[in-house]
Amino acid sequence: MSHLNTGGQGVLRLLPPLCECAWPPPFIEDTSHHEHPFTLLFRPKSFTCDACGTHGNNLSYICSTCNLQVHKKCLSLPRFFGINLHHHAISRNFFLCLHQHDSRTWDRGICYQKVNMEHGSYYCSKPDCNFAVHVNCAIENRGFFGLIELENEDEVEEHNKRLELLYNKPKDCITSVIKEIKVGEDVIAAEIKHISHGHNLTFSNEIKDNKHCNGCILPILSSFYYCSLCDFFLHKACAELPRKRLHWSLERPLTLRTNGQCSACADGAASLRCKDRNFALDLRCVTLPHTAWQKCDKHSLRLVYRDHNDYPLQHYCDICEERRDPNNWFYHCEVCDTSVHPKCVLGEHPFVKLGSNCTYKKHQHPLTFVQKIYYYPQCVDCGEPCQDLSLECVEHECNYIVHSKCIQPFDSVDSDSGSE
Repeated sequence: MSHLNTGGQGVLRLLPPLCECAWPPPFIEDTSHHEHPFTLLFRPKSFTCDACGTHGNNLSYICSTCNLQVHKKCLSLPRFFGINLHHHAISRNFFLCLHQHDSRTWDRGICYQKVNMEHGSYYCSKPDCNFAVHVNCAIENRGFFGLIELENEDEVEEHNKRLELLYNKPKDCITSVIKEIKVGEDVIAAEIKHISHGHNLTFSNEIKDNKHCNGCILPILSSFYYCSLCDFFLHKACAELPRKRLHWSLERPLTLRTNGQCSACADGAASLRCKDRNFALDLRCVTLPHTAWQKCDKHSLRLVYRDHNDYPLQHYCDICEERRDPNNWFYHCEVCDTSVHPKCVLGEHPFVKLGSNCTYKKHQHPLTFVQKIYYYPQCVDCGEPCQDLSLECVEHECNYIVHSKCIQPFDSVDSDSGSE
């Protein structure tokens, strides 16, 4: 039905029919998302949504019982999610009431921005976990990080049990504990047997210079286990890893392609590409650790997928002082506002431990990874000086040395852990 309006000047104007859906409903009740009804509130001022933590204007819904004010779109947010980044289901909360002695530092699972626990977020409700994500990060990236909506607490329990079976029990790479010590109120395994090494490993807190973990190849900058008989080290965290772990990208299989641009570094090298979206990673970037350490910062550095800071002078690496592309992945410390290139943190060859041995089918003796400093012998393959990562024969009377790049990919190289 059309309506007539004089416009205040006696001129008839034809107005469109009134639409019943033009004005939002005054009440919304959906117990699957919240236990109380929400009431429409129209007030000409801005507010902070208690569901997602972002600002809104004028129109909102309130729950007078819980003292909540939310966007209309946030009324239907899922209460529970399963996510590939964490080994428990995560729950939606409007605000998290923490005990005054709760000193947990919340681990931002998707982006490096702080999660304000006084407003809405998704978090792990397990008392020994500190995993939390922004609501909008979860919703906007639900396909990429494999978020699975869970209907109720029974599905949450079933999901958690399935992950427990998938992860196996924690620390199961430690086959036996030989000796334990007490540090404060904690009991720590002082001597262990580990599946990765043939000798017993001893616990230590004394940080050693220029030593690298045989598990992740990153520098030893925290508690670790070492072998007293040979040059073998493991971060305590690496030693306690479970044998099975769910990778965050498993819900989105990546297919090997021979060309294309990497979404992490914008390199044109061969990529692993997702067939469902415009996303690809080269073989180096797909193995970047989510957390790294570097002497430029006393805190851990988190891998970040895009720089949301629009100020151009911030787009520089704090190690090499060269420009960073804000669309490329980088490592960041939120406390110190340190931002660095991945290669400046991890080095050119982050997953190769110098001094480790291997065998090569084109040479009869074992080879060891080296990086020459003062003397650069010629590569037996290309004839150029070996100034970069190379493999050198361990036999003193043999002068065989070859660039690592000259025999890549390492299809014919077998690593030797050095265990007996």
